[in-house]
Amino acid sequence: MFSEGERKFIGLEKNSHVCLAIYDKYDGFGNLRSLQVTGIATMVEPFSEEYNAHAAFKKIPLDALKKLPSPMNLICVTPTRIDALFSDFKKDGYSVRQVLHQLA
Repeated sequence: MFSEGERKFIGLEKNSHVCLAIYDKYDGFGNLRSLQVTGIATMVEPFSEEYNAHAAFKKIPLDALKKLPSPMNLICVTPTRIDALFSDFKKDGYSVRQVLHQLA
């Protein structure tokens, strides 16, 4: 994900373990849809091949990124655990809570 930076990057230098949430707007208890991703964050070098490919995927022109006073940061999170909460799982006979662990 691209980010402008600020104080959160000071913390990433000391501890690369992160957690992020992805969710739909709350629309009632029977319609829950969310992911909590725990993982390791790494910073992608600005204007590297990976950085440029992600900018293209997000349809962000490189010219626009290069005109910024300081480069946008690109954070790559490698998941080590994903917790899913999907009400629809119950319709298929599964628990609404599912956990995926990545084994090293």
